[in-house]
Amino acid sequence: MSRTPSPKSSKLGPLHTRRGCKVCKIRKLKCDEQKPSCKRCLAAKFTCEYPLHLTASYASAPSITTSSVLDLDLDVSLSSPPSNGGVWSERRAFAYYFHHAAPYLAGGLDQAFWTVTVPRICRLEPAVWDAVNAISALFEFPDICGDFVFLRSRDEPRMNEKQSEALGWYSRSLSKIQSGIERRSVDVHVALVSCVLFVCIEMVQGRVEEALGLYGQGVRLILDLRARGASVRDVGFLEDTIVPLFIRLGTAALSISGVPICDLYSGFDAQRSYLFRSLEDARDTLIPLAAEVQIFQRDTGRNPFIGVEPVISPEVLARCVRLQGRLDAWRSAYAALTETLSLHSKPGSASSSASHSSTSTITISVSISAILQTYHATITTILATCLSPTACIYDRHLESYRTIINQASLALECSRKPDGAQPIFTFELGVGLPLFWTALTCRQPQIRREALRLLHMAPPMQGFSKTQIGIALAGRIMQLEEKFAKELLSGEVSPLYESALLTPPSEDNDESEMDLLDTRVPEEARIQHYAVFRPCDQPHILGPHGPEVAKWGRSPDQLFLRFTRNRWDAAAGGWVLSDELAPMD
Repeated sequence: MSRTPSPKSSKLGPLHTRRGCKVCKIRKLKCDEQKPSCKRCLAAKFTCEYPLHLTASYASAPSITTSSVLDLDLDVSLSSPPSNGGVWSERRAFAYYFHHAAPYLAGGLDQAFWTVTVPRICRLEPAVWDAVNAISALFEFPDICGDFVFLRSRDEPRMNEKQSEALGWYSRSLSKIQSGIERRSVDVHVALVSCVLFVCIEMVQGRVEEALGLYGQGVRLILDLRARGASVRDVGFLEDTIVPLFIRLGTAALSISGVPICDLYSGFDAQRSYLFRSLEDARDTLIPLAAEVQIFQRDTGRNPFIGVEPVISPEVLARCVRLQGRLDAWRSAYAALTETLSLHSKPGSASSSASHSSTSTITISVSISAILQTYHATITTILATCLSPTACIYDRHLESYRTIINQASLALECSRKPDGAQPIFTFELGVGLPLFWTALTCRQPQIRREALRLLHMAPPMQGFSKTQIGIALAGRIMQLEEKFAKELLSGEVSPLYESALLTPPSEDNDESEMDLLDTRVPEEARIQHYAVFRPCDQPHILGPHGPEVAKWGRSPDQLFLRFTRNRWDAAAGGWVLSDELAPMD
């Protein structure tokens, strides 16, 4: 398994300041150490903050410092480390984390946690040091489990030496935290950060079930800390850093069928107007709103496999209207914010700079902006379509799909590493879920295929989401729908065919787009509900389709797709659901 080459040189250069402020450390600039704010932070309008002077170390070697760790040369042969190989390997792993993993774990959404908070706690807590090094090694030498969530195959892959070393550090970190818990000596900050890092370690391996289990433990820890009270210092860290991070994780988890709704979502902010002072403010408002829309979709959705039928009551409609009002309010506040920030500053303006640091800051801002717009377009469309009994409702939202494609493309461009490749993993929300949802629900061929193309370019693992799984599922559903459409349109079409076209004739459709839609997707060809399963493991999902497994020439341990699509019942004068089965390959 090859390593990702470093840009220009594999040499990890030293930080340009040792006792300077945090911002100068991150930007790798010489700090004048002027207090309370250094000149560089004042000039760039950053919040200047100095770290505590900590002297404790974790490795058995004496006087380890961040700068000495970061001076390590990654070109040194991994097979021939110095005599004290264990310490060398740990220091090298931390150096790789700081330069090559941490900047990408956030996916643009929370750089401070991964590049400042985690390294700071590393200096005092050996368990955090070990967990960080495990993440680093797994990030550099990935081997992601590619199975569907909750459908893991029984064959465990063989690990290479570096992965074994990473899991050794992980095991040691878990043991240290467990011992500290038993002695009641674990600091609140250490416990919370360790939980996040353990979730990250499972995620980067693609072990989603284990990551979800650890996430649940973290939620219980947060609720317990809230219940028994904590110091002002601990409450600030909990509510300002950890809870928003867990809410973002929980929002991503809601897309996985069977994952329960997180208890952190109680007491949603229901205000109808917003004022954002930063992109972080916009993010922290939109993500819980995205979760609430997904919960609304769950509460009102139809599931014919278990006999759940929606009841569209006046209360449900009122709830939908309130959510839409808040989405509109977010959009207005976000527009005002972007006008203030002037994200797309003109060359030569006061906000423009030729320095690498300023360029990186602008890139992160553009990336966050693109991700937020992608999610806003996605959840707005979900809310507008989730109460409809037919899939043709999605055809009214082509402009939202185009926004998702355009903004996702921009976000992926910003997230490229210097060598042009995407990171193997992002802990935070990325554009994978919006692109998957677009490929699944948009029947405009160009947009649908572009969503799949961008999904191929995205990081293989984004939070709890495996990109290859999304590609396989959305691609298979597209293949089936286009096959059904071809069969339907070559024979008799239902009387309602004209109203079931992918894009009904209108003045908005240009000729080039209409020419592309020679193969149209009638309502009868559109898959509505689906479940991926193995008949041998989930016979209850197989339902009445048992005899069909043999008909397809497949064994019960292979993946199948059970799905429904609408059929026009002339006698009843309405749509009825057809329940069908097909292999995933």
